[in-house]
Amino acid sequence: MSPIRCASFPFPRSYNSILRFTAPSPARLSSSTATSAASASTVASRFLAKCQSIGPQTRTQLLDANQLQLFSLTLNRNNLYSNTPALSNAAPPPVGTPVPPGYHLIYFTPTFLESELGVDGTDVSYNPDAPFTRRIRQKPPPPPKTVFPNPPEYTPQNLRSTPEAYSECLP
Repeated sequence: MSPIRCASFPFPRSYNSILRFTAPSPARLSSSTATSAASASTVASRFLAKCQSIGPQTRTQLLDANQLQLFSLTLNRNNLYSNTPALSNAAPPPVGTPVPPGYHLIYFTPTFLESELGVDGTDVSYNPDAPFTRRIRQKPPPPPKTVFPNPPEYTPQNLRSTPEAYSECLP
């Protein structure tokens, strides 16, 4: 059985797209916008230089074709690629089948101890410098509560809490 190979290029190559990738949301900007912009530009330049010096990483791993088939079906993908046969009710993909883009995040996980990972669990070898080290979006604030000017009145006439009302719901 030959291994399946995956070469990953996890980051955009242009400077502008890296700035868009690492720039904080307006709500997270500090009080000094000029300082943040200069900091973002500096961090983006260092990040681009670091990514170019590291280059793509190639990891070789023996994968189970059956698990590749099941994972694709879990993602609601009946084909690995547009020109390949359907995966449902078929044999697993043949040995040597290339792993589709993005699957490397599941199969080719970093070989680090948990203490060597970033705060959000990512591979720090491809993380930008502070303050842009977190990739996972923060939980948004809850939506404002809706206030009705004239809430409806609940009276026995508009509530159906009789045993007959419950019997309508039973099979």
